[in-house]
Amino acid sequence: MNYKNVYIAGVALALSMLTGCNDYLDKIPDNRTELNSVEAVSELLTSAYPDASYMMFCETMSDNSGDKGNGAQHIQINEEAYYWSETFSSTGQDTPEFYWNASYEAIASSNQALKAIEELGSPGDAMPYKGEALLTRAYSHFMLVNLFAKTYNPETADKDMGIPFVTEPEDVVIKEYTRQSVAKVYELIQKDLDAGLPLIQDQAYEVPKYHFNVAAAYTFASRFYLYTGQWQKAIECANNALSVEPAKQMRDWVDEYAAYTYYELRARYTHSEESANLLLAGQVTWWGRQFASARYALTGARRDEIVYADNVSGGDWAYKIYGSNELYLNIPKLEEHFKYNSINATTGRGYVMSPILTIEEALLNRAEALAMNNQFEESITDLNAFLSKRIKAYDASHVLTTDRVKTFYADNETVLNPFYSISEDQLPFVKCLADFRRVEYIHEGMRWFDVRRFRMEIEHNINNEVGEDGKEVLLAEDLRKECQIPELAIEFGLTPNPR
Repeated sequence: MNYKNVYIAGVALALSMLTGCNDYLDKIPDNRTELNSVEAVSELLTSAYPDASYMMFCETMSDNSGDKGNGAQHIQINEEAYYWSETFSSTGQDTPEFYWNASYEAIASSNQALKAIEELGSPGDAMPYKGEALLTRAYSHFMLVNLFAKTYNPETADKDMGIPFVTEPEDVVIKEYTRQSVAKVYELIQKDLDAGLPLIQDQAYEVPKYHFNVAAAYTFASRFYLYTGQWQKAIECANNALSVEPAKQMRDWVDEYAAYTYYELRARYTHSEESANLLLAGQVTWWGRQFASARYALTGARRDEIVYADNVSGGDWAYKIYGSNELYLNIPKLEEHFKYNSINATTGRGYVMSPILTIEEALLNRAEALAMNNQFEESITDLNAFLSKRIKAYDASHVLTTDRVKTFYADNETVLNPFYSISEDQLPFVKCLADFRRVEYIHEGMRWFDVRRFRMEIEHNINNEVGEDGKEVLLAEDLRKECQIPELAIEFGLTPNPR
């Protein structure tokens, strides 16, 4: 396919070029000349993680969200995400464009670090940081291709438009790139994973959870291999993140979390001392203050559908839902940290320490890969480990068996359409895992990626102020599942996603 060229640059930089009045133009974009030590490289890599959040727009686009009605807080970009709009009225935080720019800025830091390590002669003490740079580059590209391109399908991936995969430092203010195929992007991500994983060392970091430590790196790899249908590799990678007793690594919603107050729970959920958090990233977002009050978010109907409905264990989920009425339903997961623009400023930005990789994901990834590998009893073991920390008063009556899973999902009408076939024996397990992920990641946006990879059809209810209520449907093959490429990038020649 003949892809057009594109200039990748942040919105602020591009606008400054149009106006011709920004000091940035007087600086050398590539500051590798200052990276003259391993310590400097390690410091640079703190900027190799996207400082933007996908949580708001992904959660809102998914079927975890509903319309609370006119009495709830109206946020324009929240509404635009709910209606799967092609364009957003803002390019600021919590929009797809903001995440696009932050991801490519993170990739630029990864590439600068890799080049600096090469110029330093690739000393032994730099190898953990080389591994981190490769993993951060792989992660940002993986997130971008799973937001702005079609879902991976090996039969069409070589023809589907992907994203630009950037491997060289930016040594000019504006650089020309090509939009590669989905297949090529995945190939290059796997190449970075293969090269980077053996180099990761937890001992290289004062606080490993702010970096790609071993458990986080292998959890991300397990996600990659799950999405590409490489079941054995997904299992092996998850094994490297999990202990022999994974339940002890998980958040304990049954006992520990049950004792917390609202604000204690919100602080604990994203804390570095929480064993379940494998990788935390500081991200610019207002979602920490809006996830409970936004109009298009968790409604009573969604709560009843996801949390209060019967589940395969026969017990009740232990997640703590707060909110005295429909308008403020929430599970207190996110705590905002407000940073003023300057010492004397009265304005600033909200940040959240986002748990972008967790031990629960490693467990659920392994359970799904085991089921797809026809290792049903091993998958059941992981499902029961998960339930032991998620079901109130968990006891023997809640323990799953293969027959119990099959019986519960026998009449379940959810349609899953991944690129690979799912057998009659596998399907109940995959549906069960999709349900577990859905309830586990309320507010966090992860449900959207299952909607995409399983090619699910979902509905959004519409509470009209005048007249009858209605619904909006997102079809299995709906083109709106691919976020539109930022307008500025399109203006520079990047082919937009079809609509």
